[in-house]
Amino acid sequence: MMRVLVPARLRKAVRTWFDSRYISISDHRQDIRDALWEVQTLRREMVTLQSEVERLRQARPAAPPPPPQQSAADKAKIDDARRLAQETAKALDGVLQNEILVWQAIDELRAAQAEAQEKQTAAVQAAVDQSAVVQAPMDQSTVDPSTVGQSTVGQSAVDVSVVAKVAAERSRGEQGRAEEQPCA
Repeated sequence: MMRVLVPARLRKAVRTWFDSRYISISDHRQDIRDALWEVQTLRREMVTLQSEVERLRQARPAAPPPPPQQSAADKAKIDDARRLAQETAKALDGVLQNEILVWQAIDELRAAQAEAQEKQTAAVQAAVDQSAVVQAPMDQSTVDPSTVGQSTVGQSAVDVSVVAKVAAERSRGEQGRAEEQPCA
């Protein structure tokens, strides 16, 4: 065996590591005593609980009284009530599922209506823009009397009078701006 000089700090660190890693004999003996005391305490409690269970077993009645006999009419009423309750539960489940389907359909219709409204607004805007660019009077001979007031743009009907009013307001606004500008 060979002895080596080791610095005190390293020796102290190694001893601290061993002390933290391993339990001392006296600590181990104390843990065993504590565990033994705990086992004895639990044994005493078990004896007390067993005597209490025996006392309760002797105190209860020998046999429960038999259930009262039900008449055939009472059994029929009970069975009918159970059947009606089950049918009601199934029907209510169907109603709730249908309500969910209705609300989903309403949401889809609202989305489709919003989309159609956006398309109609875009079509009106396109028609207004087109009427502002081309301001030619309509030929009375080519107008179909059954379609007066309505013009179809894409998939939606557009009121021609609204388009004409908007175009007229734009052209008045442009003319008014032209008159306000001084000529050089």
